[in-house]
Amino acid sequence: MIRQVRILRKSFLSFTTIMMILLTALFCDMAAAVAVTRGELVHEIIKTLEIPYWEGEKYFVDIPPEHPAKAAAETALALGIILPNETFYPDLEATNAEALFFALRAMGLRHEAQIIEKLTPTENSLNIPDYIFPYYLIAEDITPEAPKDILSRPKDTLTQETLHQLMQWLRDCKAGLVWEKTFQGEKSSLTLHRENIGTPPTGWIISAEGQFNSLNLEDLKASFSSQKLQVSSETTAMGKRITVGPFIHFAKAWKTAGKITRILNKEAKIETYKTQESQALFWAAVRFLPQETSPKIITAGEIAGKRLPISWIAQNTGAECAINGGFFNKTKIIGSLIVRGIPISNPYGSRSAIGWDVKGNFHFSRGDFKAKATIEDIDIPIDSFNEMKDHHQVALFTPHLWYYATPIPDDAMEFVVRKGKITEEKYSHLSNHLVPKDGYLLVARGRFASILRQIAKPADIDIKVQMADEIMKDVSYLLQAGPMILKDGTFCANNEGFSANTILERHPRTIVGYDGVNLYWLIIDGRDPWHSRGTTLKEAALIARELGCHSALNLDGGGSSALWWQGNIINKPSGNIERPVPYALIF
Repeated sequence: MIRQVRILRKSFLSFTTIMMILLTALFCDMAAAVAVTRGELVHEIIKTLEIPYWEGEKYFVDIPPEHPAKAAAETALALGIILPNETFYPDLEATNAEALFFALRAMGLRHEAQIIEKLTPTENSLNIPDYIFPYYLIAEDITPEAPKDILSRPKDTLTQETLHQLMQWLRDCKAGLVWEKTFQGEKSSLTLHRENIGTPPTGWIISAEGQFNSLNLEDLKASFSSQKLQVSSETTAMGKRITVGPFIHFAKAWKTAGKITRILNKEAKIETYKTQESQALFWAAVRFLPQETSPKIITAGEIAGKRLPISWIAQNTGAECAINGGFFNKTKIIGSLIVRGIPISNPYGSRSAIGWDVKGNFHFSRGDFKAKATIEDIDIPIDSFNEMKDHHQVALFTPHLWYYATPIPDDAMEFVVRKGKITEEKYSHLSNHLVPKDGYLLVARGRFASILRQIAKPADIDIKVQMADEIMKDVSYLLQAGPMILKDGTFCANNEGFSANTILERHPRTIVGYDGVNLYWLIIDGRDPWHSRGTTLKEAALIARELGCHSALNLDGGGSSALWWQGNIINKPSGNIERPVPYALIF
């Protein structure tokens, strides 16, 4: 009898233990399945990414002061992680798609989402909000991989279990994030690359550029005079650039940008203010076969004006792709530039250049040259291009830069050349200095003016260019920039006279590289801690080498770096506005 009681007691204990285990598992499953609210989601994202809490003015009217998500939600709004609004609905259940949206914006991948939205024709078949869909597409291609439970069920409610997976993913992304996407065009391919999460900015500034009359500007200044905001304007090639700020809250900047757009009738853009240390890096590279698609140099003067944005040049030439070229100062091109065999700018010492012929054969070498005009077996040295220098010199003025030559001294003689012949001559003080569209203007002073006057008109004339390096002798196009950063796959140590800041500091960059078959145009963004930090020249060379280039040349960078592809500016130019340039490379 006692033995039977012991057996029953043992059985009862086993049953109790099993029930406790089952109930515990049930409660755990129930806890894991508990929905996560928007407030909880944002709180965990801000905490995991260690984003400092916003301590300033509060905006959300539907979050009471004692709400546990108050600080995180206000921080997310101040940084633009949450779309600007007066309400947040912190206790509303969050979806998996929304979790990806907030997480990627908090890591600083907004520009990537904007580009994906423009370049991806994919229809939103997931029935998630359209503003979230580009972020979902980015999440599909990120390394480390986003949680599969979230990607596979974007419309589902976020649970405690999937929230835990999301936070682990964010921690992994902090250790190192890589996103890369390639698009195929008709003549080229475009690769977008982003690595590491960004650092939130310390402020924002609003800018607008265009033709504004004085009444617009006075209205603008009066509107913000009581808000202690700085309103400034500067003259640019496109008219004026207006800036308002700084703002330390994104929502306030966003609302103000809308007001400025209405006042000026021109889109006002929000850009980050003040740079910080950051590991974020974004670059875009276009690859194409130059033998099949030989690029061209197109100047702004061939379209309209002395400087134009890259997008304007591209749209007016039917190009698939366009990128900025070498250095310039206002409207003056710095360094050699040869367009369709005609030199239009003076060399800058022996700095490096890239040149190519009509068959698409590319060469990298020094870019200096000498030129002469041969007229009836008489050689006349040409000393300068599209500018007049010293006495007893000859200058060549072409229609690439402007439709008339300036400044021209009164003691000069002008010789009009059309279709390879000198057709007329003029005294400069009696001339309007017009440069023929179908030719060029040869301007001479001193003894060379006397020699040219003695030649009977019309006279055949031939412009000959002698490159310093024989390898460049047959080029139809050439631009001089520098320094060369890769030669035979090795980083070049010669700084070619550039400053230490240019070489060693991180800046936006434009690079042209060649692997012997493919040509690469590479744009590296910078000066935006949440988007991209920029690179030193050696870091830029490493990227070019990873793409397979054995030769690479640094072009103009900073605010000039811009890449246009299939109707869109692909990168995020420094200052968030295209800087007008005197010429572009297109195909």
